Amino acid sequence: MAVSFQDQIQTLIALYRQKRFQEILAKGDALVKQYPDAAALHNILGAANAGLGCSEQALHSFSRAVAIEPENAESKITSGQYLRAGEV
Repeated sequence: MAVSFQDQIQTLIALYRQKRFQEILAKGDALVKQYPDAAALHNILGAANAGLGCSEQALHSFSRAVAIEPENAESKITSGQYLRAGEV
């Protein structure tokens, strides 16, 4: 039985809570090939990159999430908080 996209996102969120950022990137990079327009996925990848201190990659992912769903408040807030924190 195939695992749904939402279940895969929940797995990535659980990994984030465990600070398993490298694993998120490995799984997320494979998922983004299947779901390139999934803002939530780009947001999680941005958070994982931020957790690893990869500022440029994080900003790219957060920006991609906002570009995909400009009306998505969560993506805008996450991107704005990251920029405001002076991480870039």
